[in-house]
Amino acid sequence: MIESGAFSDCNNVEQLRISRDVIKIEEGAFNRWSNLNSIVIDPQNLYYTSPENQFIIENETYKLILGLNGNIPEGVLSYATDALKNANITEITIPENITEIPDRLFYQNSSLKKVVLPSTIKSIGLASFAYCNLEEVVLSENLETIGRQAFAFTNITSITIPSSVKVIDEQAFWGSELASVSFAQNSMLEIIGYKAFAETELSSITIPNSVIQLGDNVFDSSDLLKEVIFENNSQIQNIDRQFANVANIESIDFGDNNSLSTIADYAFADYGSLTNVDFGQNSSLYRLGEECFRGCGITSIVLPATLAEVGTNTFLNCNALTAISFEDGSRLDTVTSGMFSYITSLESIDFGDNSSVIEIRESAFEGLSNLLEVDFGQNSILSKIYESAFSGTSITSITIPASVGYIGQSAFDCDYLAYATFESEKGYDICQRVDGEPVKATTIEPSSFADTSAMANNLKNTYCNYVWMIAS
Repeated sequence: MIESGAFSDCNNVEQLRISRDVIKIEEGAFNRWSNLNSIVIDPQNLYYTSPENQFIIENETYKLILGLNGNIPEGVLSYATDALKNANITEITIPENITEIPDRLFYQNSSLKKVVLPSTIKSIGLASFAYCNLEEVVLSENLETIGRQAFAFTNITSITIPSSVKVIDEQAFWGSELASVSFAQNSMLEIIGYKAFAETELSSITIPNSVIQLGDNVFDSSDLLKEVIFENNSQIQNIDRQFANVANIESIDFGDNNSLSTIADYAFADYGSLTNVDFGQNSSLYRLGEECFRGCGITSIVLPATLAEVGTNTFLNCNALTAISFEDGSRLDTVTSGMFSYITSLESIDFGDNSSVIEIRESAFEGLSNLLEVDFGQNSILSKIYESAFSGTSITSITIPASVGYIGQSAFDCDYLAYATFESEKGYDICQRVDGEPVKATTIEPSSFADTSAMANNLKNTYCNYVWMIAS
């Protein structure tokens, strides 16, 4: 028996002779024989033959063990690992009876330029075409799996993935020159593995809605990638490390009716080129993680109604972000102190109609000197605006919903506040804190609300350092 790897790296050998006594040749036995040009098998060998002195064929299985060119003998049923890696082939059409491309079949084959796969192929194995000079590959329907590193570091510039493909495994196109990838209609693709498209030349990609698993670092170091689009009805539920090291991405569209639930902490942190994030209509988004968009170039953003949790400093140092809007019916119930801190460029925030926000906590928007507009929307149930919530902003007018029963000290310590509209039909008790407890000093009756200019002055000056509590 000649074992796998027994005669690797015999690069000076030009002719291989196999005696009649050899009864077993394991796959990969003659790995990396770069100058081999002739194979001679003793005619009395019962187990192997060598058509045209260019191939080793196992007689019992009619498996190709080794080949030196692309004129594959008719009737070959399968290929061994590494079988054609040293073959002098520029173009090959795999026969219809072949069902799989084995591991490393053409690995490091420097002459191979084009491959056409038959409709019978179900899978492409590990590194089958990796490190080839392959420029073109035609994939056929019925293919289901593109294996790990299958086309890594090839010269392929474009490819169409058949609808039958279910798995694109780890690093499948890693380091290739792939600039364009398209997915056939009605794609059944479910898994795109770790670094599947890492270090490619892609500038844009649309991910089929059949995908349920998107691997970490899937586009790692693809520095030309600008746009990622998810088809409507996307099934991806969580975004974490999938877009790691894609620093030049400009736009990501999650599509309508998507299943996205969570964007993890730091998921897009410090992507200064990211200017557009679209969560689509009827999003399922529930949570935005801590600093997940830190340092991004987003200019405006619409947050889905389903969003209920926003982490600390989600938009920290987003110095171009001027507008934040919540869809009507927002489920977010509390605006915390660190939720929108340090967005120094923010000019407007709109909580939308029928919002669930009941509390705006201490210093939630304090010091955002460019903040001009705050809209609590129709049918607000906002109950409490805590201390210094809008202190130091540039708000010129504000409408306080009828539901607000508490306004903390310095909540609207805003130099430019000129008009304050109160919707409540009740007055407010103006209280000083004595030993931490509010003690009523006076009451502002509802009749005073008509003078919106005077009410603004009460908020920012006269009773700025008082606690306002709805009169009983």
